[in-house]
Formats: sequence, C-alpha cells, structure tokens
Amino acid sequence: ITLCCSYMQRLSDPPPQPCASMAAASAAQCATPSCTFVAGDVGGGVLCSACAQGVGGSDVLAALASLRGVLADATRRKLAAALVSGEEGAVRRMGALVRARQANDPVPVIIIEPDACFEIGVAPVNLACEAVSCTGSKVDYQWFKDGGPLPRAIRPRLSLFGAGPKDVGTYHCVASCGPHSAPSASAVVSVSASELKKQSQFEGPLLEAAAAEAAGKVEDALALLSKAALAAGEENALGKAEAVIRRAELLVRVGRWPEAFKEATAALGLSPSLSGLARAHAARGAAAMAMGLLAEAESSWETAEILGGVPDAGAQAEACRERLKKFFDARKSSWDAERGPKRPGGAEGAEGDEDDREARWKRAGWGNARDADGFFKGFPGMGSAAGSGAGSGAEGRSGRSGGMPADLAGHLQKLGLPSDGRAGMPGVDAVRKAYRTRALALHPDKPGGSKEAFQDLQRAYEALLNALGQA
Repeated sequence: ITLCCSYMQRLSDPPPQPCASMAAASAAQCATPSCTFVAGDVGGGVLCSACAQGVGGSDVLAALASLRGVLADATRRKLAAALVSGEEGAVRRMGALVRARQANDPVPVIIIEPDACFEIGVAPVNLACEAVSCTGSKVDYQWFKDGGPLPRAIRPRLSLFGAGPKDVGTYHCVASCGPHSAPSASAVVSVSASELKKQSQFEGPLLEAAAAEAAGKVEDALALLSKAALAAGEENALGKAEAVIRRAELLVRVGRWPEAFKEATAALGLSPSLSGLARAHAARGAAAMAMGLLAEAESSWETAEILGGVPDAGAQAEACRERLKKFFDARKSSWDAERGPKRPGGAEGAEGDEDDREARWKRAGWGNARDADGFFKGFPGMGSAAGSGAGSGAEGRSGRSGGMPADLAGHLQKLGLPSDGRAGMPGVDAVRKAYRTRALALHPDKPGGSKEAFQDLQRAYEALLNALGQA
C-alpha cells in the first residue's frame, strides 16, 4: 500500500521546469546550447522565458528582437547564447546597442567583430564585421590592413586565401553610415611555422623563376613556374593559379601566343581571386589579339576592364572593339559588292529589301550561317582553341527551339536578350551592351554576384561574338 501511494504521488507531481513555462512556444530551439526547450516569443524568438531572464533586462531583449531581419538567424542565435553565458564582448556590444536605440544615435553599432587573432594556413580564413543603424540608414563597410584600406574589401566578411607574408598583418573594419563611422576591434593575422615551411616550397621556385627570366633563361623560368604550380597542389588554389598566370604572362612577353592562350585559358578556372582572374583575362586577351581571335580578345579584355586592376585593359578593350568593327564593316562592304546594285521591282536586291543577315542566317539553318551568301565568312576566331563559337556544326544545330539552336538561345538568355529566334540575332553593339550591363550586376564584388556566374556570362558573351562572326 505504501509503495502504491508513493507511486501515485509521483504521478501527480508536475514535471520539472528548468526553463519555465513555454505557453507561447514555437518550433525553434532555444539558442542556449544547454537548454532543450523550444523558444517562445521572448527575446526575438531565440530564447525561452527562463534563459531570457539572464540577458540583462527588457531593454536588452528589445534590442535583441530588433535584430530580427537585420542579422542572419544563425548570427542572432549565437549572439543570444553569448549573452546568456555572460560573454564580455557580447554584453558590451548589446549595451552599446541599447544606448544607441535610446538616443537614436546615427553612429552605426558594431554587433559582430573579428576574433582577436588568427593563425592561417592554406584554407580560407573569414574575418567578420556586422553593424546596425538605429536610424535605419544603410551601413557601408571598408576593411583595412595595417592602417591602409584594402581594395574591393567592402563587404561584412573578408576572406584570406593562402598562407604567406602578404597575408600577415593587423586587420580591422570600419562601418559607416554617411559621415558617421565606427571601427571594429583589430585582428592580428599570422602564419604558422608548418605552413611557412610548406609555403617556402612554393615561393622558392617563384623567386628562382623571376631570376631566370631576368637572366634571359626563358625555358628555365617556365620549368620553375611549373614546379611552383606542382608544389602548390590542389590545397593551395591561389598559389597554383599564380604560378599558371605567371607562365601565361611570360609566354605573352616572349611572343609564344598559342601557348600563352592555352595557359591563360586554364588559369581562368583556377584563380579564386579577382585580381588573378583579371590578369589571366589580360594575358588571354593579348594572346588572342596576336593570333587574330577577335571574339576571344574582345571578351577577355572587356572582362579584365570590368574586373579592374589591369592598367591598360580599357585601352586594349577599345582597340579590340575598333578592330572588330572594321572587320564587320569590311565584310559587309564585300557582301554588298558581291550582291551588286539594287534593282527596282521588289526582287532580291531591290530597294527596301529586308533580306538582312538574320534572314539569311535562318534560311541557311542557323548552324551553317557562315556560308550563307558568303557573309562574314572567315571570321577571326572561328574554330579557335577557345571552342566557344555557338551555332556551328552538328552540336549547334541540335536541340533547336523556334529554329534557333538550343545552345545559342541559352547564351542569349544569359545576356537577357530575346532568344525565341523570331527577332533574329541582335547586333554586336546590342550584345556588347547587354554583356556589360549583366557583368556589372553579376560582378563578384556586388551583392548577389559570384565568380561562377560572372565567368559563365563571359563565356556566353564570347560564344555570341563568335556566332555573330559566322553570320
């Protein structure tokens, strides 16, 4: 009887409540790592009622709730957990946010700061700085290294690739809202001894290659650059790309154009940095121009110009545009001369005849357009090593939609141009304008941009230039 009564008493006891009542519980877990209860509406939906009691009062909870939609959920949850644990930096930053909210201070408040020190290796290291404005103003970012602004480092996160002397230094970020700004804490970046040893196996051949080139020993320099690329391996993508880019640039300087074009094209798929990508495009553009591959030359030089960092890219891109224009004008004049004087009466060649190049291209079956009436036959770049000409051969004629090859239609879609075939092929100027507009939007430094999308767009542009040359 005693045992039975004791058992019934335990059944009637309320269950343990380590984190208080969850009357307004949601499906999300409380941000406190040791808490197993789901979060309620308190504290911006990231803390349960009991955990929220330990973060410093209702003002702190309101400030935490104000970050919803401003910071990523994962960041807010990490911040909330740090507040519960009493982490000094989190408490200090949230106190600053509370005071700024009360005073409606226009100076941005830094919520996430970079760690104090990093010992980097080959893998990327991410430095983070996120700030909020209590007045609703847009927050801009600028990263600094050893007191000097870093080019194109204008995002909340800064990634460092590779391990070497160039990465060592003291970094910080400045968040600004118009004339009002706030600096983040500093992060000291160093390289571990083991990584320095591995880096020396890569940088040694680079230094020797520079000395060999200065001595006129081109073959030795090329061999040393290949050795550096091999030493870098797949783990050091930045180092491998640097070695390949230097090979391409050296081959350009000595006038070995086909080899330079091949090396530079390979470097496009290797370089994780925008500066390296711009240099690879510049080497590729120089080699392509010397080989008479006008489509490849223009697309690479224009891309180098858009990426920035190559001093003569703009002038080279303009030279390519002029040379391409002369080619098209010459071919049109040649076709007009072969066609003969216009005849009245509505026959082919009559005044007002709308039998333009797009119509001839369609009649020729798109893919064999280069043979239609001989117009633009022999376009420089056709059948080049780039292999990017669209609409030619069996591949270009397969998968047609509305009379246009599927691959050609796909390239037009990427540039935001009509691709159903009814409007015909756009002219070179329209394609170039569309490319520049989309390239600026997809630039890897822009929000929503990426290196992959940017490179894919450049390939589509190059393919369309080749296709226009075949029309």
